[in-house]
Amino acid sequence: MKLKRFIIYAFIAVAMTLANANVAMAKGVQMKVYAFGSATSFNDSIMYITNIQEIDSVWIDNKTKFVIERSGYSNQLRSYFTNKGKPNRTCVFYFAFNKKDIDKKYNKLKAKSVKSGNVTIEDIKSDEFAFVPTHPFIEDDEVKAARLAKEKQAKKEEKKKNKSKNKKKKE
Repeated sequence: MKLKRFIIYAFIAVAMTLANANVAMAKGVQMKVYAFGSATSFNDSIMYITNIQEIDSVWIDNKTKFVIERSGYSNQLRSYFTNKGKPNRTCVFYFAFNKKDIDKKYNKLKAKSVKSGNVTIEDIKSDEFAFVPTHPFIEDDEVKAARLAKEKQAKKEEKKKNKSKNKKKKE
């Protein structure tokens, strides 16, 4: 009896995992990309640039061909600087699907920064910082419908609040 129950629970767990994977597959695919990041601050004239890195298992949106959860990669770089005592950096994540394209982006960014003359470039070695693949949050239809309903309700309440304020001003 216990074995039967265990098998049923294991089957349910595997089925739920596969269902989540199918939703993810429909919206994106995992690929290898080449990437680097840059970090700047308005408080100083130093631009930090990571080395070009090869990242496996990055989720790419099927329609737009963009990295899903790009902000997660920027946040990794931002956390690195915050831990080093250099907070409030604007971090950007650059990526391409082949080495040639990312080299162009990397060289263009460096050339532009050097040409401006106001920026000092400091490289971040791969052994100091490396991007880690993130797992995207993919919203299923039920969660999306609930979120949209909440947003619609909040807008209605905001309109009511504004109408009551306008009535009070007129009086």
